Order: sequence, then C-alpha cells, then structure tokens
Amino acid sequence: MLVAQDLNKVYNNNIKNHVIKDINLTVEKGEYIVITGKSGSGKTTLLYLLSGLEVPTSGKVLFHDISLGDLKDKEISYLRRSKLGFIFQFYNLVKNLNVRDNIFLPIEYSKKMRD
Repeated sequence: MLVAQDLNKVYNNNIKNHVIKDINLTVEKGEYIVITGKSGSGKTTLLYLLSGLEVPTSGKVLFHDISLGDLKDKEISYLRRSKLGFIFQFYNLVKNLNVRDNIFLPIEYSKKMRD
C-alpha cells in the first residue's frame, strides 16, 4: 500500500510556489490510478514525492507502513528498483532501446546488483 499524508511541496525560487498542497492519497495493492491535469499542475512533482525522488516540504509518504522520509538514499533506491516503478512519458528513456527494453533495464540492473 502507498499512502500520502498531508503532502506539501513548496519551491522557493525568489517567490513561494506551492506546487503540491495538502494531498492525501491511498493506493491499495493491485490498484491502478491515473493522475491527470494541465501542464505545470504538479503531476510529475507528485510522482517524484510518491517515489522518494523528491522530499516533501511537509507531510509524509508511506510504503507498506514505512515512511520514505526515514530511509537512506540507498534504501529508497532499492525500494524503487524492487517494489515501485513508473515510466516517464518522454524523457528518462534510453533512446536506442525500444519500450520493452526500457522497461526491463532496471530489472536487469537489479538482478546484477543481487548477483
């Protein structure tokens, strides 16, 4: 289960930009969700927060009752590699790989890390 509790993200680039405000979300095991909105509405920021790629200004994200804020970078990376995943729409894909190979690349990397 993935839970966001009172999640907030504020960027301070000369002005206070409150991108994510008071988000509460629960995603149960096996459940699929869709995040939609206009460009610049905070969709990617929300994904970054839910995956531990970014740290919230306030609030917390729990994955199976473990707070991502309590984990070290290596632990969060392992969690993303082994338990979580999302595929970006455009960037962050390896250009010379097809869609299937882009999906399986982290899986192969994870196997090599265990070996």
